[in-house]
Parts: sequence; structure tokens; C-alpha cells
Amino acid sequence: MQPLNIVLAGPPGAGKSAVGRLLAERLDREFVDTDALVERMAGKPVHQIFAEEGELAFRRMEIEACRQVAEPANRVIACGGGALLDEGSRNLLEAGGALVGLTGEPETLLARLGTDGARPLLAGESPNERLRVLLEARKATYDSIPVQVDTTALTAEQVADRLVEYPLARRTVRMTARHPRPGYEVILGEGLISNLSTWLEQAELSPPYVVVSDSNVAPLYEEVTRKSLECSFVTVPAGEEHKSQETVSELYGAFMEAGLDRNGTVIALGGGVLLDLAGFAAATYMRGIRWAALPTTLLATVDASLGGKVGINLEGGKNLIGSFHAPSIVLADLTTFTTLPEGGARTGLAEMIKAALIGDADLFTRMESGPPWISRSWIQRAMEVKLSIVDEDPQERGGRAALNLGHTFAHGLEAASDYSLPHGQAVSVGLVGATRLAIALDRCQADLLNRVQHVLLRYGLPVSHAGLDTDRILDSMKMDKKRKEGRSQFVIPVRPGQVETDIEAPEALIRDIVDGLRESV
Repeated sequence: MQPLNIVLAGPPGAGKSAVGRLLAERLDREFVDTDALVERMAGKPVHQIFAEEGELAFRRMEIEACRQVAEPANRVIACGGGALLDEGSRNLLEAGGALVGLTGEPETLLARLGTDGARPLLAGESPNERLRVLLEARKATYDSIPVQVDTTALTAEQVADRLVEYPLARRTVRMTARHPRPGYEVILGEGLISNLSTWLEQAELSPPYVVVSDSNVAPLYEEVTRKSLECSFVTVPAGEEHKSQETVSELYGAFMEAGLDRNGTVIALGGGVLLDLAGFAAATYMRGIRWAALPTTLLATVDASLGGKVGINLEGGKNLIGSFHAPSIVLADLTTFTTLPEGGARTGLAEMIKAALIGDADLFTRMESGPPWISRSWIQRAMEVKLSIVDEDPQERGGRAALNLGHTFAHGLEAASDYSLPHGQAVSVGLVGATRLAIALDRCQADLLNRVQHVLLRYGLPVSHAGLDTDRILDSMKMDKKRKEGRSQFVIPVRPGQVETDIEAPEALIRDIVDGLRESV
């Protein structure tokens, strides 16, 4: 995931272009001016577009310019004064960047603009009155920008200097999990690992610290972790097959060798498998010690790091040994996503789509038709959906079962593939299976299957499987820990934002659905 853009917006004369160029130079970023981009698209200056084609034509080109540059790419973007008036453009720019509003007193703005006629909205008689009307019409839009800098008494250099010091590209979001008591903080942001010691102190976690990572992640982050924290570092083999009793036993030995006592802290640094494994080791070592979760994948960020479920696998199925043992803090450092293999971040999108189907119809709609990249606001919202469900049912005695949407099918697919099928891809196919079950039982909207498949395919996720034996899948599903009295329990979607739990179905129907998952769309 690329770093956030910095998006400068505000009225004419606020200095967006001048400040943007200076800020981009200071931060070593690409600078983009949407007005200049529109001029290149049209082959003529903005005032000529207004004169010959009208404001409506300009606004259409402005929307296209915003669409072209909004994707997070470490840019500084100067927007035309009215770019944020279009809801679609604003959503795109805000999804990919941190908005900054540059403001100023009308007299100052007008003095900066001069009388060169290049500002078509102020051209003609009484430009001061035109500016007053313009500012009044856009006041609500400009006021809604979260970060504001009054440029009236500042030069462009001074404004750029202020913004260099402001952590615009390191926007940190704090969420709170209420359960188990006393709860814990979930931090979403950038550069968190490099300040690890500070975050652990704030969570009142104490040494000795033992960092547990895996053979894929440790080479990437051991050095920066050790720079930030005095700790022992333990590396385990990567892969679902190592989420086992044997690996846990090795961790116990490493903990003893590191002198880890009941006052110490386990720090789990990695993806979902690693967090489950290290969290379970923390839950069972000395009858339970505190731990911190540092997810390094999107999948782990929106799922495994939240809710306090930890565990390991047995030969017969996933997570058959486990516990509820919540971390004392979750630090989701978005910069770690940049080191994922090509398409690696997308495997977590299935869990985000699952969260939207469970509890946020608006998020689902945005993922259907919004930006073609992973929006940070979507990540935050998916995390909030899971946290709200866990807070209502921390021990999975009722409503928390909704989080298993698609997972009964997914766990069967994973086991039948000998865990060569990544969890996120299995969940993607599992969501299709759950939706097909809902269709077969006449329990969901008629178009839901098409919508679910569309949004999965939009992000390059699978909607079918190939080469897996149906009997093996069904046998693995029968080992699912959520079975009741020998019968599988399913969660099915009714519509985006609503699911039903504890659904049973005839085995013949489940076989037909698993067979049908071989089909391509």
C-alpha cells in the first residue's frame, strides 16, 4: 500500500499550487496540480475552457483529473477551488489522501489573485463581491476539511514549513475494544513499529519483551524492531502447517531461555497464522501473560488481530485447540503492507467484504463501485464492524457467530488443499458458497449472488475452486469446531449489512453447493 497523498484544497488565492510545489520538494514527492492536468487534457488554459465550453465541461474534466491522481501514491496534490464540491471526487481524494484546507481573509486572497483575468469565476465587474459570494457558497465544504491553515499572514514558504512538520501522511486512528475488561486500544497508522517502545509503554506493557515472528516477516522487521526496543527475538517457520503443538512447545522453550516471566510481554509480529500461534503461546505460558499484536498483513489487521481468539491446528481441522486471550494493544502499521508480495494485500479484502456483508451495507456499496484501490477508511470501517460484534459477544455465545460467514466452506477448502490455498482466497470462495446456500434456501435478495461475485472479482479474488476433491472438502467441514450435535452450522447473507446465523441444511444440498463452487462465473 502506497503512502497517503497530501491533498491541498481551498479557495482561489490561498496558495495551493505554490505551497504544493514547495511541500513536494521538501518531502521528495511528486507534485500534481489538477488545474494543470485539466489544461493538458483540454489543450487550452482553464479560462479558455470556461469561455468556449462552459463551467460544466470544466467540472467534468476536473472530476476525471481527480480520478486519475487520487490513488495513494505519495503525491502532493493541489486541487482546483471547487474540486471537493463533487461528492465522488471528494470521496476519491479523501480515500487516497490527507486533506488540508488552505484559507485566508478575502482581501488577502483577492490581492494575491490580481487582475490577470485567469480566474473565470471572478472575472468581470466587482471581483470582491464575486469572491464573497463564492466563499459563502463553498463555506460548508471548506469548513469540513479536517486540517486548516490560515495563510493570510504567511508566505508560501512558511505554510510549506508548517505542513512539513505536521504528520499529515502518518494519520493515526485509535479504536477501542471494550472486551475483555478493561479493554484495549487498536491503533491504525504508519511508522508504528519504529516507535514500538513508546506504544508499549502507553499500554503499560513491561519487559522482558519477546518478539515472535516468522521466517517471512522477521528478515524485514527484526532490525527496526531491535532499534526501537530492547528485546529477545524468536523466529518460527512460516506457514499454516507450523501452527501446531510442536511449534508452541518450541516457543515455550524460547520463552524460558529468554527469561520471560509473568510480568513480561510477548509481541506477535506477522500475519494471521503467526498472531494465532504467538497469542496462544502467550495465553498458555505461565497460565497466561500479556501480549501485543502487530499484524503485518491486511488479513491479519482486519481479522486475526481483533477479538482475542487465539489457537493452533490439529491434523483434523483448524483452530481446534484455542483460547480467548485478547492482546493488550493492537498496532496495525500500514507501512508493512508495502512489503507484501504482489497482490498480497488483496487476500485480506475477502475479510473486509465479509465485514461489509455482516454489518455495513454502505461499505459494501463503496467496495462495489468506489476507488479501485484499498481505501484506509474501508480498513478502519471493517475493523470497527468486527470490534462492535466482539464487544456485544466476546465469548462467541451468540451474535459473534456472524463473523463465521463463509468460513465453514473456507476451512473445508483450506484443509482439502493441505493449506496450499491461502485463507483469504478460501474465504472469498466461501462467501460465494454461503450466498449460494442463501439463494437455495430462498433467504436472500435475488441479486445478491451477482453482487457478491462482482465485488470479489473486482479485486481479483476467486469465486470458484479447481482441483479439490468434494469428499475431502465435506469431510473437513464435518470437523469444523462450530458443528452442533454433529450438524454443520452456517452463516448466510440476507442482504449487504444483514446475515442469519445457526442455519442448517441437508447434506445433499451442501454437496451440490461444494460441487458448484468448481464452476467459473
